[in-house]
Amino acid sequence: MPLEFGLWRVDDKPVRVATRPMPLESRLEELIEADPGILGHPLLLIGRQVLTQHGKVVDLLGMDAEGGLHVLELKRDRTPREVVAQVLDYGSWVQELTNEQIRDIYTSYARARGLAEELDEAFALRFGEAPPEALKQRQWHTRSGDQPCREVARRRNPSGPTTSPTPPT
Repeated sequence: MPLEFGLWRVDDKPVRVATRPMPLESRLEELIEADPGILGHPLLLIGRQVLTQHGKVVDLLGMDAEGGLHVLELKRDRTPREVVAQVLDYGSWVQELTNEQIRDIYTSYARARGLAEELDEAFALRFGEAPPEALKQRQWHTRSGDQPCREVARRRNPSGPTTSPTPPT
């Protein structure tokens, strides 16, 4: 069942704001990169167009205040099955990342954008505290496309995979 969202500007009277599809995935990436809060929970972006060891590219990679990694995959004109398979592949890749590799991903991202190059510093600026010693204790995988944003979230922990419809706020 499709969901419809509405947005109104309210000055003297409410006026519905017209919506239209996002023309390019890259434009949506730019908007999220400019303000990750658009996703509804605080994130520190640590990578954009991140190359995996399998030669695939993750659109955006973020980290939450608990050190959990968020794979953000933005799609247009793909079937849900293809997208879910791709996101699960990325999840397997993220699961194998070491703390050092995560820090290297962030450093490359930060250097290209003139940001604080140390993950610890960026994390403290974003969340007001140092990152946990062990990063990626959990993962969230978010898919967004032409339709209203739908999330495919999968949480992994040492006792095995569990699922949740949305990440915590």
